[in-house]
Amino acid sequence: MPVIRRLLEAPAVFHGLNALLDRVNDANVRCLHRILAPAASSWVLDVGCGTGRYARLWGCRYLGLDTDAAYLRFARRQAGERFVLADAARLPLAGQRFDAAFCVGVLHHCDDAQVGRIVQEMRRVTREGGTVVLLEPLAPEPGDGWVRRGLARLERGAHFRPFETLTSLLARHLGPGLRVWREGTRPFDLGLYWMPVKTSAGAVVEGSAQQPAGTP
Repeated sequence: MPVIRRLLEAPAVFHGLNALLDRVNDANVRCLHRILAPAASSWVLDVGCGTGRYARLWGCRYLGLDTDAAYLRFARRQAGERFVLADAARLPLAGQRFDAAFCVGVLHHCDDAQVGRIVQEMRRVTREGGTVVLLEPLAPEPGDGWVRRGLARLERGAHFRPFETLTSLLARHLGPGLRVWREGTRPFDLGLYWMPVKTSAGAVVEGSAQQPAGTP
């Protein structure tokens, strides 16, 4: 197991595995397309972008953020898009800048407090009328087969959550406007969460960090 996990830390291996999974089962892409259809002029923010798997999914204006510099270097070589080294819980972005912010497969690497900070930051940087989207693999349940249980142990995330637990956690931070869909698929069921962003005058606090060049 440790050897396989170290292999997945190599950007090319991680990217290639995800590309293979997308060809076998494009559930992540289907879920994102279910909620988001940004225009070419729209700005989308990919929180925890990794190797830039979704950089060209819609053909719109895109910014990817991650904490792994090696993944970002790989992403820049592959996609030629904008990528920034940044902490998802403290985004170096001013408020209300993006038409959509999405986060795929990140929250199971984060404890509850970190999840709260991440989703609040995503909400802060999304324009009124925009959408925050979160897509997460769900913890295996009693009765699940050995393949699903084994893959969960292989995954590097230490905070896999059951559907009900994750839904309750996100509802606490995003409020009653949160919408939910459970996608039954392999190797893991997915929890899809989205919320249209509504703000009032003065409700969004502008970020104090410097804005990355070229962002809205």
